[in-house]
Amino acid sequence: MTDRRSTRRVVIGRIAADADTRVFTASLSLTDLAGSAEASLLDPVRWLRVAGARLAAAAP
Repeated sequence: MTDRRSTRRVVIGRIAADADTRVFTASLSLTDLAGSAEASLLDPVRWLRVAGARLAAAAP
């Protein structure tokens, strides 16, 4: 069984290419999911739902 206290996930608007995301077990960028910053800003609720679904599907 996974200790959920040690599980760290982050969803953020944009993740810089050189960002250190090793502290997180998963990280998702709304910009990457949507294909562009503009698309993610036009419908952030949609992309937050997509991100949440992906994180939930990947959870142990």
